[in-house]
Amino acid sequence: SDKKKCAICGSTKDLVIHHMDGLHGLILPDATIILCRSCHARIHGKRDKRFFKWDEVEKKLRRIMDDFNR
Repeated sequence: SDKKKCAICGSTKDLVIHHMDGLHGLILPDATIILCRSCHARIHGKRDKRFFKWDEVEKKLRRIMDDFNR
């Protein structure tokens, strides 16, 4: 079955999309995973580095700023 499930606990209930840029997809719109609300709240509380792509966000923002400053 290809039923959607939480990437952490495997639950199929109360699922949400987690944007791994921490900015609701503003910087990395395609960097998403499916999580249940419980796991989603936990990773945001801990800012769990496994579920955020901070390095990619930083690189993209630097490119944007470099282009802006030319």
